[in-house]
Amino acid sequence: MTINQSIDKGFALLELLDTAADGIGVREMARQLELHPSNVQRLVNTLSQLGYVEPVPNSKRYRLSFKTYFLGSSLLSQDRLTSTAMVELDRLANEHEVSAYLSILQDRAAAYLLAVQGRGLVSVRVTPGATTGLHSSAMGKVLLMDRREDEIRQLVGADPLPASTRNTITTTDKLLREIETAKEAGYTVSLEETYDGIISIGAPIKDFRGVIVAAISVALPLPSDLTGRVAFLAPHLIRAAQAISRGIGCPEAFLGPPGREASSQSA
Repeated sequence: MTINQSIDKGFALLELLDTAADGIGVREMARQLELHPSNVQRLVNTLSQLGYVEPVPNSKRYRLSFKTYFLGSSLLSQDRLTSTAMVELDRLANEHEVSAYLSILQDRAAAYLLAVQGRGLVSVRVTPGATTGLHSSAMGKVLLMDRREDEIRQLVGADPLPASTRNTITTTDKLLREIETAKEAGYTVSLEETYDGIISIGAPIKDFRGVIVAAISVALPLPSDLTGRVAFLAPHLIRAAQAISRGIGCPEAFLGPPGREASSQSA
């Protein structure tokens, strides 16, 4: 069988980038692939133009973009992430009367993969493929939790950040402080930042490297007992996120302590 050399080299490059979450420089790619740097640069340029490779901000490295995830979107029903997440989202939605979601990072936004509506009186209805702001949603903040400061600034853009409600965070410095708090708590909160009268809580999904690759969140009407409701739901959400992470191969060492009683954050 005759192999197209250009396609073969292109897929070899994509597979190499798949092993490096922090990206790889052209010369290192050339060394590992045993190709001339100019040939690798042409491959990188082509894959970047097609949207499958993106530069790492403020560096000379490149990494996979999340478009590679959607390349197999027709297989999502069989995908381990979505199949494992659906079980946990159904449980959260039905047991706690909330709306529950799964999302990933796409094109500098949080993109919904799954949405499960609970039996509560008020629900936030979205469709898979819809997007929401990284700085204003609980799941968007989760997707920023293991990013460096320069990456976060690149992803959210310049101040003032776009506001959906009067409570939306509009400065990157405030967002960075909140993300640091979220790292300690293990979850994020959006308090009427996307929709008036709605709060959401998010938790991270980690892969076999311990890298955050997705987020789950729940949304519910603003309760009269905000602190108590967040403290009650957060451990359940963290445990669900950990179960999904285990399902996609995340080792226990990367998961941290199980869901626990946690203090409320303001968003």
